[in-house]
Amino acid sequence: MFPPSERYYRCYRCFTKFAPDGEPSGDGTKRSMPTSSDPLKESPSIPGESRSRAEIVDTRLELDERGTKYAVETFEVRIKNRSDTPLRVTRITLTFDGDEEKTTPKDELVVPPNQTETADIHWDWIHPDQNSVTIDVRSDGETVATADVTISMP
Repeated sequence: MFPPSERYYRCYRCFTKFAPDGEPSGDGTKRSMPTSSDPLKESPSIPGESRSRAEIVDTRLELDERGTKYAVETFEVRIKNRSDTPLRVTRITLTFDGDEEKTTPKDELVVPPNQTETADIHWDWIHPDQNSVTIDVRSDGETVATADVTISMP
């Protein structure tokens, strides 16, 4: 979300204005905060065929201590495509210690059939109280691979 302005917020994906308490937003319409049942939110992991299409085979996280937090020098995820068709990775989301899900900026990646490719995750900081991260790899709105990673501080 972007910072509040005039007592309303904007969605970072679609720029829709909403107020957390259902008050009229800046454009005069009354909207409440999006919920998990809103159609704008991508569906969570879908069991079955989409889950077996890919696998996270390795992660690389290099941190550099900077005061009270750690700067992320390198954050890479190796993704193996187990299907016979190319896999287009459209989004990677991170969930630190079971907190809220955060979408990471990343370059689009196409993993050829039965091949492995590395996705660079653009992330700035890891805080000392963050001990684990769940990584979800998504292709066209479906979660195709998930991994839980323990963060080891330098």
